Amino acid sequence: MNGAASKNRYEIIQEIGRGGMGSVYKAYDNKLQRFIALKVLASHYNLKRFAAEYTAMAKLNHPNIVRLFECGDSPQPFLAMEYIEGQTLTRYSQKLNRTDLIDLFIKICEALAYAHSRKIIHRDIKPSNIMVDKNGQPKVMDFGLVKFTEGESISASGEILGTPTYMSPEQVNGKCTPKSDIYSIGATLYEILTGQKMYSGTVQNIIVQVLHKNPVPPRQISSEICPYLEAICLKCISRNPRRRYKNFKQLVQELKNLQNNKPILAKKYTSWDTAKKLFIQHKVIFASIFIVFVVLVGSVLILMDALADKAKANEELQANIKIKEEFLESTVQFYRLVQKSKYADLFFEEELVKPLVTTLSKPENLPLIEKYELFGPILFDSSTQKDTLELALQYYNNFIAKNPNKAVTYNNRGNIFFKLNQYDKALEDYNKAISLNDTYFEAYNNRGNMYFHLERYQEALVDYNTAEKMRPNDPKLCYNFGKVYIVQKKFDIAKKYLSKVLASNPSDAPSYCWRGFIHHKQRKFRLALVDYNKAIALENSYATAFFYRGELYISLGNFDLAQKDFSSAIAIYPNYVEAYSSRGSVLYMQGKHKLAENDLNKALQLDNKSKNAYHYRGLVYAAQNKLRLALQDWENAIHYGVPRSQLQSEIDKVRKMLK
Repeated sequence: MNGAASKNRYEIIQEIGRGGMGSVYKAYDNKLQRFIALKVLASHYNLKRFAAEYTAMAKLNHPNIVRLFECGDSPQPFLAMEYIEGQTLTRYSQKLNRTDLIDLFIKICEALAYAHSRKIIHRDIKPSNIMVDKNGQPKVMDFGLVKFTEGESISASGEILGTPTYMSPEQVNGKCTPKSDIYSIGATLYEILTGQKMYSGTVQNIIVQVLHKNPVPPRQISSEICPYLEAICLKCISRNPRRRYKNFKQLVQELKNLQNNKPILAKKYTSWDTAKKLFIQHKVIFASIFIVFVVLVGSVLILMDALADKAKANEELQANIKIKEEFLESTVQFYRLVQKSKYADLFFEEELVKPLVTTLSKPENLPLIEKYELFGPILFDSSTQKDTLELALQYYNNFIAKNPNKAVTYNNRGNIFFKLNQYDKALEDYNKAISLNDTYFEAYNNRGNMYFHLERYQEALVDYNTAEKMRPNDPKLCYNFGKVYIVQKKFDIAKKYLSKVLASNPSDAPSYCWRGFIHHKQRKFRLALVDYNKAIALENSYATAFFYRGELYISLGNFDLAQKDFSSAIAIYPNYVEAYSSRGSVLYMQGKHKLAENDLNKALQLDNKSKNAYHYRGLVYAAQNKLRLALQDWENAIHYGVPRSQLQSEIDKVRKMLK
């Protein structure tokens, strides 16, 4: 650069960077007597993009974003910017402990949150575009690929802009959003944590990996990495934008929560996640294994039947039968080994196991299930289909006839009777299991669950107390205790048990939900909201959590949020009677009587004994001057459980109006 900009004001000292957009120099500003970074554009560079860069930088005034001092176009387009005396993010991070690293990323994310608040997407976040000055302050640089969330785009439709290793799948596809920057900061964090890029290879190869492959989880590269920091990183780089953080503000709060040892939204990565992703990536292979397995088993059965009829007359056929039996045995042995491996859960994926269940469900194949006991749980444990449950009864009846002293079989058959609502027979089987093994935890726990279902709460507690002596801190049992004590309104005891569950399994959404319910009942609204939010963050299809959070919002007087949560619960579970009833009550309180009536009619269509729906529909009718219908609904509400004292004043008022 030899023109006016250099001679009159800026003195070039040395080149510090060069790329497709031009060159960056360390320069001295003779006028203000300070060092600056001077970015000089190449002659072929897109001037509209250059204009976008200086327009964006001019809008930004944040301590962790490089400042723009001046821009000009003579003798070439240039930007005069803050010069950072320091180190790259990669080099600086090598000496940091976990706490300091989190602090550093909080500042970077706060800077990007600020940029997003000004409608600016960076689109090229990566370690080399973040410097750390001599005071330890990070500085986000290079807004050359900036995109404004409002206004006309300067990129061609579908144009790929950015550095592939740090680009999200949607950015690769030319559809950049604010969440694309969250992905890029996750890719940057990944590189800092592991010391290696998420993907490597040619540009084309990297793009294919970004679109179709999951990166190796950081702790599989180094087990010293904090599992919670890994969880945050993996949430950021989810290929599905909806699974990432909503925005940088939420990500900043997440990092601060981690720093302060508070609960975080991101789930720790487990071996199940590895297996699940392996299954997803190789679904066809696993499905093929199962199909081959099922075909082989079916073929073996058919061949064995056909060969058995002629076996006595033909020694060669006898030999073939032996071969087929040996093959079946080896196949079953293979299955047993897989069951004991870390990939065992893959064989219980509903879609994957469906061909096997179809084959095993045929009555003629029942002997196979009886001979190979491992097939029983695959077919029966999670099923609620009546036909399958009846086949399960046949299986367990036959098994008990041959093995009458196995407690586990009686317990399992008891579970089948329970699912079929045959409670007397279930109780008989649970009792038999306990008589055969009086230290059988599962039998006591299952019998307790049946008593709870039948609202025989004291008997349920007796069984749970017995089970507790065997496994004092079992999460499943502690959760069951929590449910009983909630029903009995012993909220402090219930909360103690639910907190035990969460201490051993911080990702248990139902326990957060019910602890939130307790906080709500105790009028600890802030704590209730924290627990409901955590439950929904862990399981965003958890209708019950949305419903009870909606009830909390009613208590807080926030009817709009309450209505939104009830709508979410209904979207997840369209037959949710209580959600229709509660949304109807909110609409009534908002004066939207016709909409309220529609919801309450739907609730009563689903359950004509819903006392709350009758109660609020009566109020809606009264507001619409349908007084006799109101009285009729209130009498129904009282009949189904609403205390008369709660409605008496409304009833008296309406009767007076009718006179």
